[in-house]
Amino acid sequence: MMSRFLVLFCLFVMPVAAIAEEVKLDGLTYDIGRNGVRAAFAVSGNETDGYTARLALTENGNTVASMDFTDIFAEYALPQASFVEMDNSNDTMEIFVSIYTGGAHCCAEASVFTRSATGWRQLDFGAFDGGPEDIAPQDADYDGISEIVTRDNAFLYAFTSYAGSRAPRQIWGIRHGEVSNLSADPAFADVHRAYLEEMGTIPEAGPDSGSDRNSWLAAYAATLLLLGEPDPLDYADSAFDPNSDWDLSECADPQ
Repeated sequence: MMSRFLVLFCLFVMPVAAIAEEVKLDGLTYDIGRNGVRAAFAVSGNETDGYTARLALTENGNTVASMDFTDIFAEYALPQASFVEMDNSNDTMEIFVSIYTGGAHCCAEASVFTRSATGWRQLDFGAFDGGPEDIAPQDADYDGISEIVTRDNAFLYAFTSYAGSRAPRQIWGIRHGEVSNLSADPAFADVHRAYLEEMGTIPEAGPDSGSDRNSWLAAYAATLLLLGEPDPLDYADSAFDPNSDWDLSECADPQ
């Protein structure tokens, strides 16, 4: 029979050892490669001061771009890279890089390295609500070119709490070698129609749900606008709750 000491060892000592193993990131290297192009990461630092991951992008063995990702605090916050076709202005697949930045709602940042006539360059998509998995590129209009499908962060907290907020879909891609907001492109109409179906029933008016109702209506109207529907504000104008008491306050001094 297994001794009580051994059971306790398995329950407490082994998990601690496993956790300690996970945070030893100094010296870690990982990379991806395709057709002579390679994105290699090298991690350095310590648990107290944080870690830095240096990305070195090479083509046929020559370094063509580099980037440092700082303030990494855990293995799951390491930058992720993948080869994705996002820019049809060249004949080389792009390298999409995303990283978890922390925050109350699992924020992520994304950029892409793309090849132009003058060499490789980095295009910044910016920061997004959600984790890296939420902004993974996808071919939203089935044309062989991938985009980021997310939601318009400007709608979060604008009318109600984060949990009650609704936000229209937002689509980002690369066109003619530049980052472009493609949300109003008719090619992505199915994305917006699917969101209208997903929205469900409008919340009731009243002191406990009026702000959620107004957020729902704002997202609904914005989606109709993106679809090019006539009079997209009519329903929102007639159905909003004027008595909503949502009032987001901001600290004058965030320190």
